[in-house]
Amino acid sequence: MKLRKNRFIKLLLVLTVVVIAGYYYVATHRAYYITNYDGSAKFRIPDEIIRSKNCIKYQEFVHSLAAPTFVPSDKCPWKWDKVSAIAHFTMNGVKFEVPREYLMVGRNHPDGENDFISIQVQYPNMNPYHPNFGGKSKVYDDVSFSIEQSSHHTACADKKECGEISQWFFDDKIKYIPQLEYGKGYDPKKPLKIEDMPDGTSLYNYNYNYKKGYGYEYYIKGNPLKPDYWVECVASLRPEEIDEGYPRKPYCEGVFNWNKEFYISYRFPREKLLSEQLEIKKKIEEKVKEFIIK
Repeated sequence: MKLRKNRFIKLLLVLTVVVIAGYYYVATHRAYYITNYDGSAKFRIPDEIIRSKNCIKYQEFVHSLAAPTFVPSDKCPWKWDKVSAIAHFTMNGVKFEVPREYLMVGRNHPDGENDFISIQVQYPNMNPYHPNFGGKSKVYDDVSFSIEQSSHHTACADKKECGEISQWFFDDKIKYIPQLEYGKGYDPKKPLKIEDMPDGTSLYNYNYNYKKGYGYEYYIKGNPLKPDYWVECVASLRPEEIDEGYPRKPYCEGVFNWNKEFYISYRFPREKLLSEQLEIKKKIEEKVKEFIIK
């Protein structure tokens, strides 16, 4: 009799645990949804995807959805740390293979569709750049560039200017930035040629109050209003741009078209690498070609 009583008690305990566990799941389980920006469409993400945190399954689910004006993002909603050493990205149908150690941001971004690939490299070997933030002298010995999808840019809204985004950036810079700084007397249609440089570029400025070595300078090849090549350099930083806790220095940056699918924007330290500017662009082009799968 005692034995049967013990068995009954054990069975009762097991049933109690099962009931409590089941209640706990129902009480704490959350349903997750994908919604449109205005709430007009709402889809529940399958529970098995949420539990497994499988980004591939999540992307497959997102791409299977169909509703008018519903354009969801397929970026994983949770941290994804099960990634391979080489990222497999697709941009406008172009496939990229990028070793993740090259990525400046988004190293844990899952494989799949992407509209922005940010790269940081050492110059001149163009190997992955790993900054030593404890040694401030090394922070700026780098070149960074990004591969960006053209169709997401304002200049590509009507699909006619997708291959001219570099010119859009240039026009935007010379029409607005100097005007805000220097006020009256500014005429962007009359750029001031300062000097021809040994590398084949020419130094121009686009405001009437120019002083060499201060503010914005433009190194250009070709027509100064529709250049074949350009970079904008900050010759000196204004006081409000200087942060003593982080050694900011003058820099140069430019944008060039790759094709109608994407464009390249890049940046490098002015003081150390200005004389290498054309070689930098060439090496960036070579590196991008290495990442593209033909």
